[in-house]
Formats: sequence, C-alpha cells, structure tokens
Amino acid sequence: MKNHKLLLWSLTVALSGLLFGLDSAVISGAEQTIQKLWHLDNITHGLAVSIALYGTVFGAAFGGFFC
Repeated sequence: MKNHKLLLWSLTVALSGLLFGLDSAVISGAEQTIQKLWHLDNITHGLAVSIALYGTVFGAAFGGFFC
C-alpha cells in the first residue's frame, strides 16, 4: 500500500512540474506577440507577463487542494 501511494504522489508531482514548465514556455513564447497585439509599453508588458507567471505558480502550488 505504501508503494502505491508513493507511486501516485511521484506521478502527480512529475505531471505538475511538466505542466508548470509547459505553461512557462508558452508564456515566454507568446510574450512578444502579446506586447504587439495589445500595444503594451514596457511596464504593462512586464506586468502582464508576471501576472501570468504568478498564476502558474499559484496553480501549481494550490491546485491540488481544489482537486
């Protein structure tokens, strides 16, 4: 029984790390397009990207609680 729980937790942590990395890569790849599309200056561009990254951190840290 302990090995089953260990395997489940390991898979959960691995998938959450993968999704966090994927979200970070998508945000990094789209940030220049977002700046051009929404006509953002440097401050609002940084704010928009940082809010998206903070959202991925918050989701990775507390998403399991809601599941």
